[in-house]
Amino acid sequence: MAYTKDTLLELAKKVISLRNNNVDLTTGTVLSDVGVDATAQVLESISSDVDRIVGQQRLDAAYFTDEEADLLVQVFGITRNRATKASGFITFASNTLPSVSSPVYIPAGTIVYGTADNGDTQISFSTTSDVYLTSSATYNTTTGYYETVASIEAVLPGSQSNLGIGYINNLSSSISGISAVYNKNAITNGSDIESTQDLLNRFVLMWRGRNRNTEPGILAWTYTNPLVEDAVVIGPDSEYSLRGPGAVDVYVRGTTATQYVQTVTTPSREILLITGPVIDPELMYVTLNGTSYTQDDNIFVYVKDESSIYQSSSDALDKIVFTDTGYELIKNLTSFTITYYYNSVVVNLQRMFDTDEGRLITGDILARNTERTNIVMEFGIVPQTGYDKQTTINLVRTNIQNYVNTLPMNTPIRQSDIIAIIESTDGVSYTELPFLQFHKYGEDDENKWVADIDATPLTYFRVVAEDIIIG
Repeated sequence: MAYTKDTLLELAKKVISLRNNNVDLTTGTVLSDVGVDATAQVLESISSDVDRIVGQQRLDAAYFTDEEADLLVQVFGITRNRATKASGFITFASNTLPSVSSPVYIPAGTIVYGTADNGDTQISFSTTSDVYLTSSATYNTTTGYYETVASIEAVLPGSQSNLGIGYINNLSSSISGISAVYNKNAITNGSDIESTQDLLNRFVLMWRGRNRNTEPGILAWTYTNPLVEDAVVIGPDSEYSLRGPGAVDVYVRGTTATQYVQTVTTPSREILLITGPVIDPELMYVTLNGTSYTQDDNIFVYVKDESSIYQSSSDALDKIVFTDTGYELIKNLTSFTITYYYNSVVVNLQRMFDTDEGRLITGDILARNTERTNIVMEFGIVPQTGYDKQTTINLVRTNIQNYVNTLPMNTPIRQSDIIAIIESTDGVSYTELPFLQFHKYGEDDENKWVADIDATPLTYFRVVAEDIIIG
C-alpha cells in the first residue's frame, strides 16, 4: 500500500516525538517545513513507486495500464483476446409455399435485428451464407409458417449481442416472399474484450503450465485456441472420469456451430452420425428425394450418446433412429442426406491434441463439449421511491445475466449472491423473499425449486431474460 505525504508526515513526527518530545514540529518551523515535510514529500513518491512495483510483481491488474499488460505478455507470445461476435440461427418464414420454379432467395449478408433487454438498444445480425426457401420447405404447424434456417453473426462484437429466444424479429429490408423472422434458440458466444486481470491470469497459467503433462500445462495448451471460453481438466482419478488410467478429459465451454451434411448410401433404422459432438439437434433435418423432414415430422428422432466413454466428444456415438413411418420412406432409397450442426471448437481442439508434434507420450487427451444448463428464478422486488419499476426490473435482469453467464465452470449459484446483485442494482429498495423459483430449467421436483444450485465440471450455467421472473 502506498503511503500519502500526510501519513508519512504523521509517522515521522511520532518517531521524532518519541525520541525527543521537546522538539517543536509545528507547521511553519524550519525543522517541520524543510526537514520533515520535504522528506515526507520525497518518500511519498518513492512509496508510490515501490507499491506499484510490488503490485506488478504480484501481477495485480490494478497496478497495470492496459498497454503495460499487453507489452508484458507479448514478450512471451501472448496477446489479449479480442471481443467476439455472438452467433446462432435465424428462421425465415413464409405463410405461402414458394413454387418449384420460384424459390425465395435470401443472400448472405441479409441483416436482421432485435433489441436488448432494456428495449432501447438495437442489435443487428448478418446471415453468413446464402439460403433458399423452396417448395420443399418445412411447414411448422405451431407457427403456421413454411420455414428455412440460416446461421447469423452479430455485426458488432461484445456480450451485449447475446440475446434470448424470440428477441430477433425484424428485417432491415423486406424480402419478397418472407413474412416473418424469429430466433428459436438463444444467440450466444458474444464476449467482451479480455480484461487485464484475466489476461494476466492467463499469463500466470502459461508459466505454470510449461510442462504439458500437468493440469496447468494441459489448460494452457487448451487456451491457445481463442474460441475456448473456459475449460476444466478431468484426470483419471476424478469421480467424473469416464475412461481408464492415463486418460485425461478436457471439458470445454466455447461453441462454433458448423454445418455438416452426411450422405447415407446404406439405409437402416439407426444411422450413426459420423461428426460430433452434435449441437442444436432441433435444427437437424433429413432430405429424402428433395423433401426435408425435421424431428417434428415424426419420421426420426435424434438420440444423444449418454452412455459411451466418448460422449460429448468428436467420437461420440450420437445417432438418429427412424420411426416405422420414416423407415418405410428410406428403406428402398439408394441415398439420402442428414444435415446437422456440430461444435467445431471441440473438433479442432482434438486435432490439436492429436498432432504428432503435440501429442503427449504419457497421456491420452480427449476434448469434450460442456453441456449448457439453463437456470430459472422467480422473486419480487420493491423499487425505491421515484424509480420506475419496469426499468428497475430490466436492470436487475441484465445484472443477473451478466453474473450467471460469465461464471466459471464448476461454480455453484447461491441465492445469497443473487440477492446481493439484486440489491446493489440502482433503484432496488429490497428483495421480497423467499424465492418462488430457483432451479435448473426443466426440473420438476418442486422441493428443489428454492435450493442453491450446485455445479459440476461437466456443465456451465446460463440464464435468459424470460427465465428471470420478477414480480
